[in-house]
Amino acid sequence: MTLTANRYSIIHPVPITAEGHTLGQWFNTRACEHPALIMQLTTLQYAIIEGTKVSVHVSSAAEAKAALKELKHKKKELQFAKRGLQRERLSLERAARKPKPSKYAIGRLWQQMKAARNTVARVASSTARTPATIDREIQALDETVFNVDSCLLQLQGKLLKY
Repeated sequence: MTLTANRYSIIHPVPITAEGHTLGQWFNTRACEHPALIMQLTTLQYAIIEGTKVSVHVSSAAEAKAALKELKHKKKELQFAKRGLQRERLSLERAARKPKPSKYAIGRLWQQMKAARNTVARVASSTARTPATIDREIQALDETVFNVDSCLLQLQGKLLKY
C-alpha cells in the first residue's frame, strides 16, 4: 500500500532554503550546527519525505502500526524544529528593535556599548539569516507537518479495515 500526501493537487516545486538546499538536506546539514536544532533527527523506515511531500509504503498491518509511530515521532521533531526557528526569528526581531534611550548619561553610554558589541557580533557571524528566510522555512515546516497529519489519517483509516 502506498499513501501520498500533498497539500496541493498539482505538482509544485520543492521548497529551497536560503542556502540552496531542499528541506530534507537542510535538516541533515543544519541539525548539528543550528543551536535550535541540537537533536539528531531520525531516519525513516516506512515514510519518505521529499521537500514537503510525504509518502508511506507499508504492506501489512504491523508495518502500518510501526509507520504510525514513526510518523508521530517525525511530526514531533518537525514541531520542535519549528519552535526553534520561531525562537530564532523572535530573537532577530528583538535585536533589530532600537531601545528607548535612557534618561541617564551612564545608561546611554551602556546602551551605546551594547549596540557596538551587537554590531560587531552581527558582522562577525557567518550566517546572514533574515526573518523572511526563517518565515519561509517555518512555512515549509508547516506544510510538511500538514502532510504528515494527512498520512497519519490515511494510515489510521486503512488500519480500521484490518
